[in-house]
Formats: sequence, C-alpha cells, structure tokens
Amino acid sequence: MTAAVRRCVVILLVGGLCYTGWAGDVGVKVIDSGAPVPGAVVNIEPAGPSGRTNGDGVWEAAGVAAGDYRVTAWKTIAGDLRGAISDVTVPAAGGVKVKLELTDAIWTYNHFPFGVGNAWQYQYRHRGTDGTWRATWRERVERSIMYDGEPAVVLSATKDGVLGWEEIRASTREGFVMYNQQHGADTVKFDPPMRLGALMPVGYEWVVSATAHHSDGSPDEPASLRCKLAGFDTVTVPAGRFTDAARLEVRMTLGAETNDLKVWTAHLVGVVRQTETNPERTNTKLLEEYRIRGVPMRPVRPIRPVRPLPPKP
Repeated sequence: MTAAVRRCVVILLVGGLCYTGWAGDVGVKVIDSGAPVPGAVVNIEPAGPSGRTNGDGVWEAAGVAAGDYRVTAWKTIAGDLRGAISDVTVPAAGGVKVKLELTDAIWTYNHFPFGVGNAWQYQYRHRGTDGTWRATWRERVERSIMYDGEPAVVLSATKDGVLGWEEIRASTREGFVMYNQQHGADTVKFDPPMRLGALMPVGYEWVVSATAHHSDGSPDEPASLRCKLAGFDTVTVPAGRFTDAARLEVRMTLGAETNDLKVWTAHLVGVVRQTETNPERTNTKLLEEYRIRGVPMRPVRPIRPVRPLPPKP
C-alpha cells in the first residue's frame, strides 16, 4: 500500500435516498474511489445478516429489527485489505440506506498475534516526575485459558527479568479484547470486557466503555478505550525496518487517569513501537527481538544488563 492510495475513510449515512431495487430494511452501497465494488463482504452487527454486494456494489437485508447496528464492508483488492464501517440506527418504521467508501484497513488479529509462546523484547525508556531510566522489557503469551466462558490468553511482562504483571487478553477473528489490567498489586477487571472489532479501517474510531472492578477493594470506576487507525508509516527500531506499520491512536481512561498512546504494529509481528504519555510520564517501547509461532522470525535474545539513561539536561 502506498501513501498515494491511502485516503481517510469517508462514511456517509444517507437517509431517504432511493436506489433502484433497494427494498430491504437496510440497503448498503459499497464504493471505492467513487466506483461501485462488487463482491464486497457486508455484515450487520451484532448478530445481523451478512452477504456480498452485487455487480452494482449493492446489498440489501430485509427483516432487520429496529435498533442500533454496526455495518461493516471489506474486500481484498490487489492484495490490500480495504474496509469501511458505519454505525446506524434502524427506525421502527421504514428502512435505512448506507453508503460505505472503502479505505485501507487491517485485521486486528494479524497485528496482535497472541499465539502461545509468542514473545517480544523491547528497549523500554521512562521519563517522568519520578526520574529517568531504561530497562529491558519482555512480553510473552504464557498460556491459553477460558475466561468467563470465552477463549483467551495470559500475557506476562517482565522488566529486567522481574515479573511486572500478568493480564488476560484475546485476539481472534472476533476481534481484540482486554479482560483485565494490572496496576501494581491491584488487578482491574473490566465489566463488560473492552472489545475492538476485527476490522479496523483508516479513520474509524472504536469507542468502548466499562466499569472497572478493583481487586484491592477500591471503589469501582468508569473506564473507556478509544482506538483509531490513523494511517501507515515506515518504522525503524532495533529489530529492523517495518514498512506499512499501522499507526494506532489510543486513549485509555481509568477513573481520573487518562493515558494517550501511539502504537505502531506490524503485520504478523505485533507492536514494534509504542509511546504512552500523561502529565506525569512518557514511556517508550522499541522492539529489539521477537519470536512468533509458526513464522520464521529472529529469536529473543537473553536479557542483557542495561545502563540507565543520562539525566535530562
């Protein structure tokens, strides 16, 4: 995918338009660069019908009950995934017409490969009100589990060889899920779990919210996660040069604390660079080594002693 073909997603929800042959409760027209896209896969979520567009780029669904839905469309064109999403409301009386314009997209499960045994080693840099330091940070998918009746994995992180946290995640063809998050001795369980869909087109922002239950007995707090695919960059880190790394803009809020993240992920590799900021600190992760199950990648080296960063001038 080149910069010339990367366009911000344009999603138009059109009410009252009359397209020939559109008689269903939900009518969808899929276009790319203004041209109709035949054979695009269209889904109405949750638990709605799915199908493919006809030669005019049109697909329609009858009998969709009134309510709020997410309409997704995607197609692989010349080897590149193109997709679009629109949030719509089907009224109690009458249907709704949706026009979706495809843009570059990713599957989240390809950018967060959570196979058991997969491991990543990062150069971790911290600058904050508590000082400046550098460490070797490693993450590893330890094991698969069932969590609240759903398949998930346990992801562990160590800093200079010392276990920092274990958190429960999932990354499947259903999407990306955060079930809990660890803060020191406190484990926060998200209710409901924080879910991002599998398809993420450029410009669409997934917004989810939950109640955070604390294991240390602290009062429950509101939590939210906003994640948008902002574009694609070439990223060079100690592990190498990654072209077309997806740049995700993320805002994570837990109670009164908000963290803004920029996360670059590579296809079938995972996070290659990440910057996390709030008023008290800035943390940066740069990928040094990685091992992905089933893919011949460079192995993770043993942890090496590291020197602290010099103080800021």
